[in-house]
Amino acid sequence: MAYRRALEFDPSLTDDDLAARLGVSRHGSPPLSPIAPNEDAERVPVPMQERFDAVKPPVERPTVTFADVGGMEGVKEEIRLKIVHPLTYPELYRAYGKPIGGGILMYGPPGCGKTHLARATAGEIRANFIPVTISDVLDMWIGSSEKNLHALFEEARRTAPCVLFFRRS
Repeated sequence: MAYRRALEFDPSLTDDDLAARLGVSRHGSPPLSPIAPNEDAERVPVPMQERFDAVKPPVERPTVTFADVGGMEGVKEEIRLKIVHPLTYPELYRAYGKPIGGGILMYGPPGCGKTHLARATAGEIRANFIPVTISDVLDMWIGSSEKNLHALFEEARRTAPCVLFFRRS
């Protein structure tokens, strides 16, 4: 604690009001109540894997399908051709040398149905669905964002088949 360190260097800086608000005695020593060990230790962030394991992304099993999505027939057909059919008929796509799996980039203003369509895609192929926001990935510590992203993809592999949906907020 900075107040205690300051008193170690210059005991004349003692301030009873500040000491009372901080919960230390007038000489900078801790109060008689038990305190956690290493209270003065530098705060070290909890490793990302431990923090991520504590708060796993919500894995959903959607029951929504394309029949529940009104309109957007062209987009649904694109998704059928690039996602649904390759996973439903993998031997046919392999026979013609077409790749199985991959992703689709959907864009549009808020409220136009991107998330609903992604959930319907997962429901169509009977897959799990993980919605991911930027706050699920980004972290202020160096390397933590990469670990978060890695953990997300590991979770998707563990719950395969899975639709990972990266959304803005």
